[in-house]
Order: sequence, then structure tokens, then C-alpha cells
Amino acid sequence: MKNPKYKKILVSFLIGALILQAGFIGYSMIGNVTLGFKSKNVGVSPHTEVRNQIDSNGKSEATGVVKEDNNIKDQTSNEISQEILGLIKSADPDNYNRNVDNYRKLLKDLNVHIIYKNEIERLMKKGFKVPDILTSYTFLNDCYGNMNYLEAFLKEKKKGMEWADIFKEYNKKHPTFMPSNFDSMYLDKLLKTQDINQDDLIIADRVSQNAKVDFSDVINKRINGVSLRAINDQYKIVNGLEESPHLNVTGEQLERYATQSKLTEEEVIDALTISRKLGSSADSVLKSMKQGLSKEEIYAGAYLKKFN
Repeated sequence: MKNPKYKKILVSFLIGALILQAGFIGYSMIGNVTLGFKSKNVGVSPHTEVRNQIDSNGKSEATGVVKEDNNIKDQTSNEISQEILGLIKSADPDNYNRNVDNYRKLLKDLNVHIIYKNEIERLMKKGFKVPDILTSYTFLNDCYGNMNYLEAFLKEKKKGMEWADIFKEYNKKHPTFMPSNFDSMYLDKLLKTQDINQDDLIIADRVSQNAKVDFSDVINKRINGVSLRAINDQYKIVNGLEESPHLNVTGEQLERYATQSKLTEEEVIDALTISRKLGSSADSVLKSMKQGLSKEEIYAGAYLKKFN
């Protein structure tokens, strides 16, 4: 028998950038303990606990790498040079305005680091199509993927591989993100540290797993004032956002969507996440999933409509 209180509880989900891989994963604050959960059920990963030393003033005791971090050229630019504008126009005159607008919007919306902007434009100079570059970058941004995949994806697309298949191959090789099992006292100290919030913990955890480095290495840089955008650049992780977008859904809404669509609650969460990220209606995404389309196929279709 279901607990009647459940329907009154507002479940706050944090949309992970790895939604294509993970379905839907976030962190939930329960008292002073931060736990990872998938769907409604709380669970933690088998990752080894990572402990960090923080003094009574909330300052990190990490040394050595901080000075180097603070010297990183951390900036963005939405300006597009005349050289690149001319290149975009000569490559596809009929879609020039659309391609320029989409590129400029991506630079702004995804807070693209200047180093990654330079890489995008290097690929334009190599002759890759603008819509394909923007598709590849957007996917990697959602996945917190390694920058080296940007050109690798484009080469596969140029050979004739479909985007949905490229995304599926990537997801097969990269395990689903699950929040690490951290000591509650350690997390409590981190959250009391000046300028450190729950989003910092979520993003640092994801970056540390994808870059295969200790969580403490990543969060120490953040504690010492390095932006998440600059930290990600250090590890060649594609994502410049400083926070995780939030999606609120009640247990009652979740149950109703599942009943109406005849999908599992986990599939409904996937659909709501996808609709939020793509700016599509929840009903349209639920309909696509009910028809048997995979998440990768839904994303590929949305990117095609957005960038082509």
C-alpha cells in the first residue's frame, strides 16, 4: 500500500548533463547528508569515499596546484571574426544567417570557454559543416564528454554514420554516472565553505569521474576560486555551465504521467529531462518514447531540427 504522504512530497530533481547516459540522476539533501538517487529511490554508487581536509575556517589545505590554476586564461567571447563569418558564408551561402545565429547562441547559452571556441573554429577551417559541429559540441556538453571526441564524432558523421548511432556508440563505452558515496560530515563541511553550493558538488563529482581524477582535486580548485568552466578546460571536459539546471516534479505528477503514457516512472523522468533540455513539450517526448524511439534518436532528431 502506498504511503499517502508520498503524493504530497515535492521531489526536486537536478538535471545531470549526462542525461543521455544516466536517464535521470541528481542529489537530494536529506538532513545534512547528500545522497545520489535515480528515479525516486535513493541509492549510492560503490565509489570509494574521498575525504578532504578542510580547516575550521572552511579553507582548503590543498597546495601546489592552486597558483597554477589561478593563472588559467578563463574567458568567453561571443564575437565571431570576419574570417570565420566569411568561411561560414562560403561553405553554405543559403543557410549563412541561420548558421551564424546558431553558433553565436551556442557560445552564449553554453558559456563556451575561449579555448573550446578556438577548437570549434579550427574544425570549421578544416571543412566540417557548422550544423554538425554544433550538434557534436552540444551532445558532449550534455555528457560532460572529453573534447577529443568533438572531431572524432565529426569524422564518423562525414563517413556517413547517423548521429543517433554515434550517440549510442558513445553511451555504450561510457558508464552511467552515479553520484559517489561521500562521508556526510565531509559534505557538511564542504557545504559550509564560502561560495560552495550543492551544484558545485554535483558538477565536481561528475567531472572527477569523467576525467578519472580524485574528487578532492576538483573541489579544491573550486574552493580556491577557480571557475567550473576553467576547471573543466583543464581536464578537457566540454561544459562551461556554473550550475545544474533544476526540474521540479511532484510524486503525483510522476505517477499520473506514468499511468497515462504506460511508461515506467524512470522512463517518465527521462522524458521530462529530455523535454526540459530540448525545450520540447513533455507530451511530445513521452509520445516519441512510447513509439519506441531511443533517447539518442530523440536527441538526434531534435538537433537536426535545431541546427539544420
